[in-house]
Order: sequence, then C-alpha cells, then structure tokens
Amino acid sequence: MDTLLACHDGFLLGPWLESAKKLAQDEEQEKQFEWNARTQITLWFDNTKEEASLLRDYGNKYWSGLLQNYYGRRAAIYFKYLTQSLEEGSEFRLKDWRREWIKLFDKYCKC
Repeated sequence: MDTLLACHDGFLLGPWLESAKKLAQDEEQEKQFEWNARTQITLWFDNTKEEASLLRDYGNKYWSGLLQNYYGRRAAIYFKYLTQSLEEGSEFRLKDWRREWIKLFDKYCKC
C-alpha cells in the first residue's frame, strides 16, 4: 500500500513535512515545525508514558512514508502483545503495549 500511495504526490509524507519546515525562520523553529507536523498526524502529543492522547489518529493520513514507518510498526507492536496473551492464556498487557507504542511515537517524532 505504501508503494501504491507513493505514486502520487498528494499521498506522500515528505511534502507535508517540508511545507511545515519552510515556514520556519531558523533551524530551531524548523525542528519544532517538523515535530508539530509529525505529532498532528499521529498522537498529538498530549500523552504520558502509559496513556496515549485522546486525540490520537484524529489527523491521521494514509500517506506513503507514514503507513509503513509508523502505522505498520504500531500494528506490529499490538499484534505482538495480542499473540503473547493468546499463547500464554493471559490478559492483554495494555499498559505494556501503550508504553511501547508511545516509545515508537517518540522515536518517530524525534527531529
């Protein structure tokens, strides 16, 4: 799906990030604006280490560069914990999943 979306400029993550950075007047502001652009389409950043933002996915996009690098990895984390709980016959470790998901978000949004 990422490859298919990459066939059209309207479905690329790069132009979104570049348009945000072009508004900056210095390097520090450029990093801040890119971070803002990334958080807007993922978790919106009002999260803690164990609780994801209530606005998560509000501004999500199906863009090449975002599906594989963020949403695909997030889904893999979820399925890892789901598989573990099914194999062990235990409850889904929700807080552990959230911690790992939020670490992914932090890494993804690091500019």
